[in-house]
Amino acid sequence: RYGPDGAGREVCVYGPEGVYDYLATTLAASRVVPPFGAKIRVVELAASSKKRAPRRRAETRLVEHGGVLREGAGGFVSVLETAGHVVEAGRIEHRPDVDTWGFVVTEKPGLRNVDKAAATRAGLAPGPAYQDLQKGLDVALDDGSIVKAADVTRPPPSPRKVVLLGDTSDPSAIEPLAEGADVVVHEATMADRDELGGIPLLCLPVAAAASPRPVSTEYPRRGR
Repeated sequence: RYGPDGAGREVCVYGPEGVYDYLATTLAASRVVPPFGAKIRVVELAASSKKRAPRRRAETRLVEHGGVLREGAGGFVSVLETAGHVVEAGRIEHRPDVDTWGFVVTEKPGLRNVDKAAATRAGLAPGPAYQDLQKGLDVALDDGSIVKAADVTRPPPSPRKVVLLGDTSDPSAIEPLAEGADVVVHEATMADRDELGGIPLLCLPVAAAASPRPVSTEYPRRGR
């Protein structure tokens, strides 16, 4: 994103602990400098106690470490909130020794749509008062009459939800967060005809699409 003065840009990367070390080391070794004065900030999602021991972070001026986010209620992480969206993350299964995360992006409820013709007939010309109508608030006119928001506005579109899943053999742990998703992006590296070799690290396309319920499906297990 652009900075307040419109000059600098910031790229913020969210990922499991270790992403900062990876980016810092890669940029330093390759001698790549972010173009246009862009700043790179990395925010890491806390590693589980079984997966990663504490370690000293790589030192570099090219990448800023923006902190570590830890799991809250339900085992999920609140990653980011903007004026229009909320981004949350939850652990999903891949390899026993690797933390893997899925991300859920949910739109915030929008404003109501003002029917200008109906509002004008009710005696309210376009102006600042429309902002109150958009919020569902009734507006009082100079003569004391009330223009009801319900009479001159339409409900906003339903908020949408997108689920992004990377390498996984079983993302079912994120299902409470992903419930009701409009779109699920699900990784499936191998074709259905390929053999998994008995290693439950990947999900075949047929399994990813097996159920109409988001991320609620059967996944290949060891020995199947």
